[in-house]
Amino acid sequence: MLTDLPKQIDPIRLTQQSVVLKGEIDFKDMPRLQSSLNDKQGKAIFEWQFFQDDDKRPLIKGNIKATVGLICQRCLKPVAWVINQNVGLMIITQQHTEDDLPDGYEALELEHNPIQLISLVEDELILALPIIATHDVCPDNQYQQAESWDEFRDEHNPFSVLKNLKNN
Repeated sequence: MLTDLPKQIDPIRLTQQSVVLKGEIDFKDMPRLQSSLNDKQGKAIFEWQFFQDDDKRPLIKGNIKATVGLICQRCLKPVAWVINQNVGLMIITQQHTEDDLPDGYEALELEHNPIQLISLVEDELILALPIIATHDVCPDNQYQQAESWDEFRDEHNPFSVLKNLKNN
């Protein structure tokens, strides 16, 4: 869904004009992200501010939110993973190199200009995906780890029968 959003942007020009871009992009428009997802339905909601700071560094700051469907690597069942990622990028130019990065910002090197807005949003979503997706507590998992060692030891101790015989 790219209503009212440009397909291509010139990030340097947007920083000079102090533009704010916000909108929604469907996952179906992000093929690289889709290859990591179990559920291909959904959308990313983002709001990014393009601006220059006091040192005239071209910066992008904002947030991206999405709920993606992944596969839990413990129980192999679907898990909804919530992404609420802050974005901080500094565009690398001839005047401003990686040495000039402010705290909390990452470098964005432009291979060509203009760039695809969808690709930029997709890159940030891919970077926000977990290395290993898991439920906090897997539903109906017979292999769930015991909450404590004492609980596990009492339930699975082969000598617990002898303990009962000793008491008799």
